[in-house]
Amino acid sequence: MTAAAYVLMQELRLAAHHTDCARAQVSTLREQLIKLGVRVEVSVRRVVLHLPASFPFQSTWHRIAIPLGARAG
Repeated sequence: MTAAAYVLMQELRLAAHHTDCARAQVSTLREQLIKLGVRVEVSVRRVVLHLPASFPFQSTWHRIAIPLGARAG
């Protein structure tokens, strides 16, 4: 689990190179990008995360998620 968490954080750091989180520490990435409440909608072909409208780091989250394979919806 530790190795998986390390790989996840490294991928987030690589994807965040053109954002406000480009030089962020692991604790900052966790607070701003991972620890958030979303509504999850699961179907056979995809998983959709509905972010809250008042989420302050939404643009950063989108700019990091797209290179990691997410599609804007």
